[in-house]
Amino acid sequence: WGLIVCHNLTPKYVPFADRVACTLLAETVGLFIKLESEKVELAEMQRAHLAREAIIQTLQETDDFEQAFTRGPQNIGGLIDCTGACIVRGDNVLKLGSTPSDTQIIELVTYAAANCSGDLCTPSLCEVYPAAT
Repeated sequence: WGLIVCHNLTPKYVPFADRVACTLLAETVGLFIKLESEKVELAEMQRAHLAREAIIQTLQETDDFEQAFTRGPQNIGGLIDCTGACIVRGDNVLKLGSTPSDTQIIELVTYAAANCSGDLCTPSLCEVYPAAT
């Protein structure tokens, strides 16, 4: 939504043609904003697709699951917008970028296994896992 406002000290009649022009201007600006937003979304989808393809290619070349997701220019960090990621397999914690300590990661995994049904996905971990504060 949007708003185009003109201020006058006294009441003013705005002719129909001017109101139509303002409506067209607002619609044009709205379409431009939508187009720019869609371009950004498309670029993000293409970036994630390339990262996914690179990981799949690495998986086809090696049996090492951890290597496919952590090594090379296209790693798990390329799939999602993050500053850090980790893969936990049993007691093995493989970290990439900025992450908590191994102990904190294992505690989070234990908490999620006990308290979450399915995937744990949140924009604010502190809201669902108080120890993250």
